[in-house]
Amino acid sequence: MPHRSPHLASIGMVIFALLAVSVVLAQADDGPAHGRPFFMPEQERSRILQLIAGHQWAKADYARIREVARKGDGFLAAFLYALDGDSLYVPVAQKWLLEKFGTNAGTTRRARGALDNPEFFKAGVPHLSDVFYDTDFNPYVAFDWVYTALEPAARREIQDGISAFMHFKMRCMDRWTQTPNLVFKPTAVVAFAGLALQERALIDWGLYRKPESRIGGYFPVLNTMLKDGGPWHEAPIYPFAHTDIYCMAVVSRYRTLYDGKDWWTAKAPNGGSPKGLVDYYIDTAYPIERTGHGQGQIRIVTYGDGATHAVRAGTGIATDISYSCIPHHQ
Repeated sequence: MPHRSPHLASIGMVIFALLAVSVVLAQADDGPAHGRPFFMPEQERSRILQLIAGHQWAKADYARIREVARKGDGFLAAFLYALDGDSLYVPVAQKWLLEKFGTNAGTTRRARGALDNPEFFKAGVPHLSDVFYDTDFNPYVAFDWVYTALEPAARREIQDGISAFMHFKMRCMDRWTQTPNLVFKPTAVVAFAGLALQERALIDWGLYRKPESRIGGYFPVLNTMLKDGGPWHEAPIYPFAHTDIYCMAVVSRYRTLYDGKDWWTAKAPNGGSPKGLVDYYIDTAYPIERTGHGQGQIRIVTYGDGATHAVRAGTGIATDISYSCIPHHQ
């Protein structure tokens, strides 16, 4: 039996202790800086109320939002409850959230059905638009905004439904993968839902996932795909056409409200940041062209998949590689 040096054993204990402390610190860094609503701290609430009090456009928009919320818009009802504390809006928000994530909601039933069926994940990749293309953060924001006012049974039912849907996304991503822009969306959504639910497994997977031979979570993807001063390191049009910039903006903004840190300008180890990516597109874009599509389109130099499409429906972006010295490749 090999001899173990007491000195080496002590070093091992110290290393283990340091690793344990680093894990605890990492988890603490993901915690909110204040109580619920995480996404409506008091300073944000005061800022919005001051806008309403001091600007006619804000008063008009506030009146419009109240009318829409009373007609059944659950997201705006949750916003108004977080802003005003008026319990009138709670039933509207609760009904909407139960329709989306209650026990009988289609999303919840699909997720639980797949998670309870091992055969689902043994076959080839099915149609997974709700995994790779879903970028609806609103329910998770609303859940936090109205969390303290929800009926306890309803709160648990909604929370369990959201959690099931996120675990479905996670299992699908661990079984089948995709290109970086498609991977980025579900990891961003799972991480965001994890913050709203305070579910550690979702936060860890969504923010830090590093599966072998596959593309990782929110931060690993940003570290791989972003370099300040340059485009998204895939097809450059993807952040717009596939809403990756939108995901970065939502996560950065609400996470700043959540913990008070600036996530928009925060740089990854490789030097990239969401702000740096947007700055690149602003710096390299041509003037708006009045093409007849909406308010106009912006022509950008791009390459790769999608580069030869003159019009991308709904994006307001025209692309043209004829101005680029970078060769087109699929």
